[in-house]
Amino acid sequence: AAAAAVPNHPLPDPAVLTDVLNRLADPNLPGAEKITAVQGATPEQLDKFTKAIGDAGFSPLSFTVKDPKWSTETQGDVEAVVTINSPSPKMGGFAVPMSFSPEGEGWKLSKRTSDLLLKTGTSLAGTAT
Repeated sequence: AAAAAVPNHPLPDPAVLTDVLNRLADPNLPGAEKITAVQGATPEQLDKFTKAIGDAGFSPLSFTVKDPKWSTETQGDVEAVVTINSPSPKMGGFAVPMSFSPEGEGWKLSKRTSDLLLKTGTSLAGTAT
């Protein structure tokens, strides 16, 4: 039975997951182009998030993804601890557990994580004005 729980795709390289996050945080990409990297988010939410972190001086965000492993909650998803670094001394670096869902040949941020991240990013930035 244990074998059935292992998805039929390999665990993604941390660099692949880092790319997903870099895409999400890229200030030069419109939200409409980012929705492929995020489950269940609208272009408007993504634009708002990017603008909020930019306005707050948090951009450019950089990400370090450590030890991706299979999710215990959602079969086929991958969980990893992601360290988010920002040039802003107000933000500094902090580690957040995130989950990613398989999408075609690639990966995207899971709905659970994107909801949290968009809310946190937008509210973090909102307190900076």
